[in-house]
Amino acid sequence: MMNSTSGTFKSPSPVTRAFAVLALLAATVTANSAGDAYQGQNCTGKGDREYLWLIDRSFDFFHPNPDWQNLSMLYNPDWDCLVEG
Repeated sequence: MMNSTSGTFKSPSPVTRAFAVLALLAATVTANSAGDAYQGQNCTGKGDREYLWLIDRSFDFFHPNPDWQNLSMLYNPDWDCLVEG
């Protein structure tokens, strides 16, 4: 803290330091537990659930799936090319 009369820096008390350390530790533990585990069909993980969901859905493009088109629905082996529609 800055003392307005003398302009010198005053060191925080040990109680204030201890409180600050405990607050930082509590915030770290809360941040780590906030990213709950995601278990999808193709991948599992811990962290940002929306990002993990996107990774999980990206695997669906390589396997037959009625919800999303995938490479097997677009590739025509007779013509050796990709076909849409």
